[in-house]
Amino acid sequence: MARLSAGFCPIRATADVAAGQRPDVDGYTPTGTHTAAMCLISGPGEIRSISVPAEVEESDRLFFFNVTAKPGDLIKRPPEGNSILGFLGATGTSLEDAMNTATELANKIEVSLS
Repeated sequence: MARLSAGFCPIRATADVAAGQRPDVDGYTPTGTHTAAMCLISGPGEIRSISVPAEVEESDRLFFFNVTAKPGDLIKRPPEGNSILGFLGATGTSLEDAMNTATELANKIEVSLS
């Protein structure tokens, strides 16, 4: 997210610090790209299927997408647990645009529970 929105790599900076070097953060400037990321959640139950349409998987607005749950997994909701289906990160021209894109794409993912 930092690389997309500010041209900055926090992982490289952390590695520099760990190696006893001063991190190169002179290039830290806004790029104009905004990012938003979310956990994908559903209601409780056993997952029968997860369907991700091509328009989600192939979206050029996603910088990260990973479904970690699979059929047969048991999804628990608070207070019994806090299971997630996966993760999604989207870009936009503003935070609101990025959040709207993330939400729209997440809503296209179909989860069937038993």
